[in-house]
Amino acid sequence: IAAAKTYSLGDFEKKPNLRLSGELGALSDVIGYMGDTMNRFNEYQREIIANISHDFRSPLTSIKGYAEAIKDGTIPPEQQEKYLDVVLFEVERLTKLTSNLLTLNIMDKKGMILQPSEFDVNDVIKNLARTFEGQCKKKRLVIQLIFSAKEIFVSADRDKIAQVLYNLVDNAVKFTNENGTI
Repeated sequence: IAAAKTYSLGDFEKKPNLRLSGELGALSDVIGYMGDTMNRFNEYQREIIANISHDFRSPLTSIKGYAEAIKDGTIPPEQQEKYLDVVLFEVERLTKLTSNLLTLNIMDKKGMILQPSEFDVNDVIKNLARTFEGQCKKKRLVIQLIFSAKEIFVSADRDKIAQVLYNLVDNAVKFTNENGTI
């Protein structure tokens, strides 16, 4: 009863500690299992929210930085189109992230729903590098792109690959010392 009451308040740490047999023992085991499951669910939910926050913060930072730089004249008029393309790319990423959130509702028990296609991963990397120009400029970082071929076509979910690469570069930018090379 005490465990069930704490569970009803959202605290899933307390487990029934009964050594009973029969129906009461089975009920105690089921209540303990339910608490463990809800605890894991809460941890998973916190992790998802942290990941979503991270995924939204990066493009919003780029959009804000480039919009401010265009507005205050830091970016000269002849380069504004290039950076507006980056802003539009980031807005599209945010739109896809929002769609992905809605997709979580239809995700099956086996995991994510992938949408594979054939694409040049080098293009994804080049576009990604452009989105970090502003942050790199602030820290005086250089992103050096080295490709093994002019084009590298892969069959994968483009958006998921782009998200993984984005997170890797974002972390590299954060954790590389000033005047460094990525």
